[in-house]
Amino acid sequence: MIIFWFTWLIIGAVVGLVANYSMRTHQRAINDIVIGILGAFIGGFLFNLVGIVGVTDFNILSTIAALIGAMMLLIVIRLLNRRQIKNIHLLEDATADHLVEPIQPRNILYGPLVKIDRLRVHQLALVGLIVLLPLLDMALLLVRIPNISSRPPLFGMIETYSDENGQLDYLVYTPSDYQPDTETPLLVLLHGCMQDPYILETASAMRSVADENNFMVVYPQQNAISSPHRCWNWYDKDNQQRDRGEPALLIGVVDQVKQNYSVDANRVYIAGISSGGAMTCIMASCYRDVFAAAAVHSGMAYESSNSIFQALAAPLSGSQLSPEIAGQDAYECSGTEQQTIPVIVLHGMIDSVVIPVNADDTLEQMAQMDDYADDGTDNDSVLAQPTSTETRQVEGGHTYTVENFEFGGELLLQRYLIDGLWHMWSGGSGIPPLSDPQAPNASQIFWDFFQSHPM
Repeated sequence: MIIFWFTWLIIGAVVGLVANYSMRTHQRAINDIVIGILGAFIGGFLFNLVGIVGVTDFNILSTIAALIGAMMLLIVIRLLNRRQIKNIHLLEDATADHLVEPIQPRNILYGPLVKIDRLRVHQLALVGLIVLLPLLDMALLLVRIPNISSRPPLFGMIETYSDENGQLDYLVYTPSDYQPDTETPLLVLLHGCMQDPYILETASAMRSVADENNFMVVYPQQNAISSPHRCWNWYDKDNQQRDRGEPALLIGVVDQVKQNYSVDANRVYIAGISSGGAMTCIMASCYRDVFAAAAVHSGMAYESSNSIFQALAAPLSGSQLSPEIAGQDAYECSGTEQQTIPVIVLHGMIDSVVIPVNADDTLEQMAQMDDYADDGTDNDSVLAQPTSTETRQVEGGHTYTVENFEFGGELLLQRYLIDGLWHMWSGGSGIPPLSDPQAPNASQIFWDFFQSHPM
């Protein structure tokens, strides 16, 4: 079940139940639930039809649209019912003297059969519509966010990797000074939901930073079959393990790029935003032997959710598993190799899609993992307590806090908390609503952090 559709289903069912209870109707609750779900799917579908793709990850706007759709359809049905029943009563009054039995008012849009004027539609038809709308939504999203392999590249080279875990298309960008005989650092950059590599590049402007600093960028695209909304399935337990599911596919992409290009294996990095940020945590946790450092932008901690039900709660309430437990699990995911991984976390303080507490959970989970990874024991050698903190401000823009976490005299973890930043890329291209021009440039911040952390 896709998380967006699951969310719409729950919203529609809850609105239907509330409507049934509040109206004190004698009709069965299942009727209101079915119509509520149908309205939610219509609302969500219409938002995906006219909304701006790439703006958010766990798309709170489509959730609001689903809520409005459910409420509006139930209201319309109620009004149609009342009007039809009123017409029946008027007809009954006008013809009562000529009838053996009075006309019994019937609920036109409920019961075993749903009747609209003379058209009768079985309730199964409504269920059929609920099944049909996700298929239409999937087709719509394939049009709005097509596979990058279905069209010529806007930049770079499009390549494909596949194995028993599935298939991923990805975009490879080589900097202007790239030399095939010179090993070059590599950054894997993961998009969020309702995004693709082009949208992420439009937001981050990472190519400019790559040209200035001579590193390659690989932009994998989530498979539409795995997620029509292009979300990385960070909440799936199979995708929280080494050499399985989406992590195995992403490592396959990295290995294939290493084969086809001249890559410095000691300077392979990974970064991502939102669901891509959550997947970055998984990759940093389970492949410390592959990635020299990682950057998590508006993401969630490793094992912050282990089911679709928890996935609905984690973005809005924080990790559903203790960071201490998740940190130990993350250490074990890489095979208990005693090797720490530097991580930088960046989060907007007014992010209502993935709330800021997730930045705390991510930092604590990574600190706990590195505490195990430095010597194999939990002895508080690495703590989630900053060794230094400073406040800065973008000229004419947002203030932000930088927290440094040192280990052995060197910077191991770092956290940026940006005042006034919502769920979008910090700085970057500065093109609203994909990125915030008043926030510090996350693309440059990440690379500055990476430069000082080779493997």
